[in-house]
Amino acid sequence: MKLSFENRIPRWDEGLPLGNGILGALVWGEADDFRISLNRADLWDLRRSDTFSSPQFNYREYVRLARAGKAGMGEFASLFDAPYNLPFPTRIPAAALRALSDGDLGTGEFSLDVSRAEATVRTSSAEVRVFTDAAEKYGRILVSGSCRVQLLPPSFAETAEKSEVVRHPLSSLGYPPCKRFAKNGGEWFVQEISGGRAYAAFLCKKITGDGAEYVFDVRPLTRGEEEAEEHFFRLLKALKTPYVTAIRAHAGWWKKFFSESRVSLPQEEKNLARLHELGEYFLACCSRKNCPPMTLQGVWLADDGDLPPWKGDYHLDLNLQYSYASAFKFNHLEQGECYTDFLLSLRPAAKKFAKDFFGADGYILPGVMDIEGNPMAGWGQYSLSPGNHPWNCLGLDEWLRYTGGEENLQNVYEYLAGSGRALASLLTENEEGFLAFPVSTSPEIGDDSERAFLHPDSNYD
Repeated sequence: MKLSFENRIPRWDEGLPLGNGILGALVWGEADDFRISLNRADLWDLRRSDTFSSPQFNYREYVRLARAGKAGMGEFASLFDAPYNLPFPTRIPAAALRALSDGDLGTGEFSLDVSRAEATVRTSSAEVRVFTDAAEKYGRILVSGSCRVQLLPPSFAETAEKSEVVRHPLSSLGYPPCKRFAKNGGEWFVQEISGGRAYAAFLCKKITGDGAEYVFDVRPLTRGEEEAEEHFFRLLKALKTPYVTAIRAHAGWWKKFFSESRVSLPQEEKNLARLHELGEYFLACCSRKNCPPMTLQGVWLADDGDLPPWKGDYHLDLNLQYSYASAFKFNHLEQGECYTDFLLSLRPAAKKFAKDFFGADGYILPGVMDIEGNPMAGWGQYSLSPGNHPWNCLGLDEWLRYTGGEENLQNVYEYLAGSGRALASLLTENEEGFLAFPVSTSPEIGDDSERAFLHPDSNYD
């Protein structure tokens, strides 16, 4: 399947998406002056609100204020919603590439070959092909004709226009200006972020007979500028492999992925078949072994001067769970295990949250959380409801049913038993004599008001 658009793609969220599980790229703009927005799935600002260490930040207060109805909503919002209004924790936009050709203004074509995850932009003077390598985890560009590509850091020092969604400008993070470097025809920058951490973005270039080839990447740093320079030279070596050689291995990975299952539909359902193929494509772009599972924007993020909508975080009120609902059914074990491995890796965080917030022994993950499993709050009726966690357990149960294995059985049993133990300790007998949560919600009925607390219990819970 190929998607094609004439002349321009006006917005980042309409861009051609490319991804290899860790590195995401969106191709958009004018055909003769377009951007490739770059993001990395594990790039986060992990600062947290002091509210999370407040003695009032617990399930006991949550239930008390919920039962108080409208009179309790002011205090409820201060404890369980307000922390989300800070600019952090959040995913961080990493960089962008600008590709400027000498073609006629506004003429050209954008296309995405879904079968091999390759984007192409054509103008009257150049053809630019792009992919994020399935094996090597960096990106490649092939320019035929006249087109210049440059590396751009995010606008952490600039203030963007106010968004219709409650969002903060990148400048609210308070980062210092990046440090830029250039060598051997390439360039990179090092950006300091919170917690004494930093990351780097890279663009390496090789001149060819009819244009140029590029390799690009984004990488968290543990040893600062020296580590960044070492990685730059590794990318320079990668340029020795021609684009046309690298794309063969990359396309082979995608061919194997799409061969793992097949859906046959009547011709009159061709649009449904296209939708299924796109869903499969997005799943693979965002999910690879040893990579984080997809957040609200997958491996991509906003590129408009603001932090991403809803901070690009993890919503476990079925957003994350349903994103992986098809993975095992369609034989994409690697993609499904990206999600289940993540859940199992967060057992220490789930145990801590169960104890600190619920006073329970076992495992419960927050409904809205960062990459380390820490609560982020925001519309606490859902983000802190225990009713989200059983849906995580359902995903693990399904993984076990499809994969089997003694080691998997032990891991899943321990997780499900610990989750069941923690959830059971929260149940109380209701007026009908059934065990139920003290208060019940269903995302996102009632929004952030007292109407969100439903009686009798929601079928979601």
